Amino acid sequence: MIDLIKSYIDNRVELFKLSMISVTANIAAKLMSSFLILLFFLMIMLMFSIALSLFIGEFVGHMALGFLITGSAYLFVFLLYVIFAKKKTERILKDKIVQVSLDAEKEVMQEMKN
Repeated sequence: MIDLIKSYIDNRVELFKLSMISVTANIAAKLMSSFLILLFFLMIMLMFSIALSLFIGEFVGHMALGFLITGSAYLFVFLLYVIFAKKKTERILKDKIVQVSLDAEKEVMQEMKN
C-alpha cells in the first residue's frame, strides 16, 4: 500500500513537471514569435527612417540635417511615450503575459483530460 501511494505521488510530481515544461514552452514560443515580429518591424522602420532622412536632407540641402531632424522627431515621440504611455504599456504587457500563461495552463489541463 505504501509503495502504491509513493508511486502515485511520484507520478503526480512527474506530471506537474511535464505540465510546467509545456506551459513554459508555450510562453517561450509566444515570446519568441513576438520578438521576431518586433525585430522585423524595427528593420522596416530603420529603412523608412533612412529614406525619410535622405529625403529631408535633400529637401533642406544638407544630408546630416535630414538625419538630425528625423532623429529629433524620434526623440520627441520617445519622450512623449515615457511621459504619458509607459505605465499603461507595462500594465498591458503584464496582463498579456499572464493571459498567455493562463491559456497555456488551460491547454495543458485540457490535454491531460483527453
